[in-house]
Amino acid sequence: LSELGADTSTLLRSLDQSKSVLNIFVTSEDIQSHFNELNKLAKKGHYLALAPSENGSFTGPSLFGAGRASRNIKSTFEEYSDLFGEQPNWALSGSSVSLSRHPIYLRKAHNLGMKVTCWSTLVEVKGAKLSREQESFVVSDVIDKNGGSIIYITSYERDRKESLSTAVLSVVDALSDFIVAPLSQVVKDDATMAL
Repeated sequence: LSELGADTSTLLRSLDQSKSVLNIFVTSEDIQSHFNELNKLAKKGHYLALAPSENGSFTGPSLFGAGRASRNIKSTFEEYSDLFGEQPNWALSGSSVSLSRHPIYLRKAHNLGMKVTCWSTLVEVKGAKLSREQESFVVSDVIDKNGGSIIYITSYERDRKESLSTAVLSVVDALSDFIVAPLSQVVKDDATMAL
């Protein structure tokens, strides 16, 4: 959420008009810094899910990262529960070198009653908006997957906060033939998955 900037009103208006629902992955820092905006998004029907607060890397499933991974998800879960008065249902598992891929992080999320999701389409915004190539990639990727995509939009240019909002709206507009819905409506349990 911090990447979207503090003013989400333009984004909310556009999403309301297109009847689109966002899944917003929030960190502990987002919860602390942007509680009012998150609360507003949740009340508008957008879906909040947890992301790791310290996206530190690890070199593999070692014992050294286990405590940090467990504390990370547990503290974010508790903070979310305390502030929003309900427990989060979803957690994000990031890249292969992310703390959120540590087996203990995944186990702890499961033990806390959360489901874990991974993104299937990564869009990294560079510059003021999505390039035509990125927009075409997203559309063709969603078509290839018959609409079953979890699109993760991120930006590493913290000083260009407006670019992420613009990118989100570009993706929603580009996918107007598809339904943008919360995780709980589109992701089904896989009975073969056992942690």
